[in-house]
Amino acid sequence: MKTVLFYFAGMLNKNTATALFLLFTIAANPARIFAQEGPESISYDPNDPSNIVRQWEGPWNNNEGWTYWKGTMANNTATWLFDNNQGERRIGYDLNNDGRYERWQEELTLPGKPALQVYHWDYNQDGTDNTIAWAEAGNWIEKVWDANYDGLFDSWCSYTQPGCVQFIAASDCNLAEQKRAFDAAYKAYLEAQQGNATTQKYYYLLYQREDLIFKICKNINMR
Repeated sequence: MKTVLFYFAGMLNKNTATALFLLFTIAANPARIFAQEGPESISYDPNDPSNIVRQWEGPWNNNEGWTYWKGTMANNTATWLFDNNQGERRIGYDLNNDGRYERWQEELTLPGKPALQVYHWDYNQDGTDNTIAWAEAGNWIEKVWDANYDGLFDSWCSYTQPGCVQFIAASDCNLAEQKRAFDAAYKAYLEAQQGNATTQKYYYLLYQREDLIFKICKNINMR
């Protein structure tokens, strides 16, 4: 357990790792996971062993104030759920029981705002995201990924397209529009510094999304 927790703590300060979209029903003793496959496949099989929790362990508390549980799935993989009881949850998926996460997600909730979910994939487990996708209130928005594995995000698609399977072409990437979105997100992020830690994190993740997409859009137009 220590190996898993140490690796996860190290990832939280970087844009790293990976995730599936899981909606958790959590009580003092979590009983069920409602899952949906990540944004590269919107289909979901509730009978898939990887989506069925066989056993929950916990809750425990760490010295940073997080409550956490370990779920053993029906296929013997591990899912770790962290909740800080301040509107932020983090979920890590150890798919081969090597003590590291191949996928992870973070979910932030603010009063009056849609729940923001950010999903991360680290396919080769080198501590760097290969793909990031965003959802609000469970609805996919867009995805960015590193198509040639050079450590830089170079591809972007919107879930307004079926399955988010097509690259955004230069003709569909309006730089002026993306610059306005970037500026608005950055302004909101600066204003959020007056709020609590969850508020700051929520608006930082929105700003990060617009920043990545704006950079990709500029590069697309330069190709």
